[in-house]
Amino acid sequence: KLLPPNAKSRPLYRSISDLLFAVVHCLDHAYILNKKVYPSKPVGLAMGFFVTTFLGYQIMVTTVLSLQTFSKVFYNFETPLGVYEYRLHVFALVPSALMMTVSAVFNAVGPNLY
Repeated sequence: KLLPPNAKSRPLYRSISDLLFAVVHCLDHAYILNKKVYPSKPVGLAMGFFVTTFLGYQIMVTTVLSLQTFSKVFYNFETPLGVYEYRLHVFALVPSALMMTVSAVFNAVGPNLY
């Protein structure tokens, strides 16, 4: 039996979310190792924004893909997204980006804060 069209893209989405988080997290550490001091507030805010946003993206993509797989395996209910697959990424990226934006506006991000 052939795989449904969106089954081929699921591992790719999971891999992309892992890669995005890993890259920004490695850059975070590389910056600190290179400069040998904790970054200034704007740089720290930017690094925190990207690390937290992509960590949230990774978690949400994994959650959504796990729920889709569970519904397909146990209930034989498939959620074909088709041309609307971009909604998966919007749903996964927006909450964590929004949380970090609100945190930055209220000055709740920093080395001794969130």
